[in-house]
Amino acid sequence: MNRHAAAARAPKSRAPSETLNFRPVFSSDSRVHEYAVQYTAQPLRPGPAASLGSALAKAAQSLDGLRARVPVLLDWLPLPPHSRWTADGFWESDGLRLQDGLLHASPGAFRAGPVSACYPAELVTFLIPLVAPLHPRAELFASYTEFSVGLRARLQSANRHDGLRVTGVHIGLPSGFSASPPLQARLASLIDLASRVRLPVLVRNADTPAEVQGLRPYANVLLQGAMLSPPMSPACLRALLEIGGRRWREFRVGGA
Repeated sequence: MNRHAAAARAPKSRAPSETLNFRPVFSSDSRVHEYAVQYTAQPLRPGPAASLGSALAKAAQSLDGLRARVPVLLDWLPLPPHSRWTADGFWESDGLRLQDGLLHASPGAFRAGPVSACYPAELVTFLIPLVAPLHPRAELFASYTEFSVGLRARLQSANRHDGLRVTGVHIGLPSGFSASPPLQARLASLIDLASRVRLPVLVRNADTPAEVQGLRPYANVLLQGAMLSPPMSPACLRALLEIGGRRWREFRVGGA
């Protein structure tokens, strides 16, 4: 068999499969607060399918050139099996580097590849586990295990010891929440605690009308879920932001 025939019979390698979507996160008055980035990739070789660096690089590239820079949210959850979260390895292993107020992103660790894109660090928030040393009051939330409490944080310096600044907490509503007065009372207690320590609460899975309506009275709450936040393609988000310009927060859901 000649080499041309062998090449024709050889299985063709498939390019990595990538999906990038954005999901709006709303404040309790139904205005857009930020956009959560959802990025998945199926690599050709065994290993992590997508890193934070990859997700931020793809998001920054898709939003490049717009008049309005919108805040974005990146999820560092769930943790890989049997792993332990550490602030030291947060950006180094995930392709992130902070320099002059810009968060530079690279697929994988920086040792493995060049910078792909950058975005203002003050506009990038991360969902991370509940790590007590990062905030003096973080341990107060440890007892609310049914809500899977974690922290919202931003990179504020390149110092590995104090580079992450906590800006809020994030929670997930447990199954049966809408029909459980005890769970609702526990949530009210959690939100009151967060308000007293000045940490806004993101509810990641306000998926039903009853859950959304029940959370609207809380001024200190951000909402995301299946009903409010269907995935938007980069092209769809660009079109929306080009129409709205600097008034992009005015996009409202559910009336006044």
